[in-house]
Amino acid sequence: MKNQRHNTRSHRQAYDRRGAVTLVLLAVIVIGIALAAWSINWAYLVLMQQNMQKRTDLIALAAAPALLDEDLLRDAQGEPQSRPADDVVAARRLAQHYRHRANSAGGAALELHASDVKLTAGRVPDPKAPRPRFGLRPATGATHAFNTVRVEAQRSRSGDNPVLHLLAGFMRPHATTVGSNSLATLDNHVVGFRPTHRLSAPVAPLAISSRAWKHDRSQDSDSNSVKELVVRLAAQQSSPLPSNSAIVATGSQLNLAAAIKQVSHGVVPSELLPRTQILGPATPTAPLNLLATEKATAATAAELAGRFNQVARSQRNIRAFPIYSELDEKSHEARIIGFVAARVLEAKVEGRQLTLRIEPAYLIHPTVHTTSPQSPLRPEQNLYLHKLALTS
Repeated sequence: MKNQRHNTRSHRQAYDRRGAVTLVLLAVIVIGIALAAWSINWAYLVLMQQNMQKRTDLIALAAAPALLDEDLLRDAQGEPQSRPADDVVAARRLAQHYRHRANSAGGAALELHASDVKLTAGRVPDPKAPRPRFGLRPATGATHAFNTVRVEAQRSRSGDNPVLHLLAGFMRPHATTVGSNSLATLDNHVVGFRPTHRLSAPVAPLAISSRAWKHDRSQDSDSNSVKELVVRLAAQQSSPLPSNSAIVATGSQLNLAAAIKQVSHGVVPSELLPRTQILGPATPTAPLNLLATEKATAATAAELAGRFNQVARSQRNIRAFPIYSELDEKSHEARIIGFVAARVLEAKVEGRQLTLRIEPAYLIHPTVHTTSPQSPLRPEQNLYLHKLALTS
């Protein structure tokens, strides 16, 4: 009888232990499922935020070029006045355009509504300097114009386009707020060009006299109020007018065949001076001396004219031109003090001269090399050349 009671108690304890183990296992399974659901939902929200960040990055990069004020290229009486209001409107219009295009490329769950995206224009004085995340300043004139856009996107939980949780739980709201922001800056503290093996620098082989660039622009053949410059290069010894330009070499030798090719294909790293990675620096305080000649044979002039006319007829008809302050006849070197950008309109050989008609333009290119305005090079703000990059 005593053994029977002992066996009954043992069986009951075993059942109790199995029941407790079962309850623990069930609790572990429930907790595991909850953690898995939470992890999946968290990963989903992270992916949503990353996708939104990519979209604001692209929108900022697409909208920032609209800040370049065409009024500054026009030659009105007195100093050209910057009127940035219309440029900010254009930037906001571009932001909405690319928001719509991004929506077309993604699913409905990723869509950004017009009210979700806000664009603010401002100025970053030194794009190279560390600064607060939202360190924008107002524009204060032509020399301190807008150069940065900040694009903020937020799908608010209380708005009409919240981000819905992938797995809605009993203790969690059905929607949440997800946001991102991006800053894109146009840096114009230009000191040269840094071509790569994949991307050449769009620099023409003709350097232009700084005096001619400042004082000899007079024509306006397309009536857009942007005065054009006729660049002249003597094609024979007895040219009727003096040259206001020179063929320059980016490397250690003046190779006319390479210069002709450079018109179409730009500058590649192998054509730079040995052990250098940039075409520069070239500033008024730190000039760059390049081999140069003010004269070319008739055949070379004709080939240059043909190449420049090909550029003029192409969609990418803007080139950077070195600017020189003086030519040294003894060393056959040009003293390069900077670069400008211009649209190629027409080239021809006439009167024993190569003549090239160009007009100032804006050029944004990844090979543009910039530095801090506080650097020893003291770069001036370049009106024409810019490098575009995300700065936040």
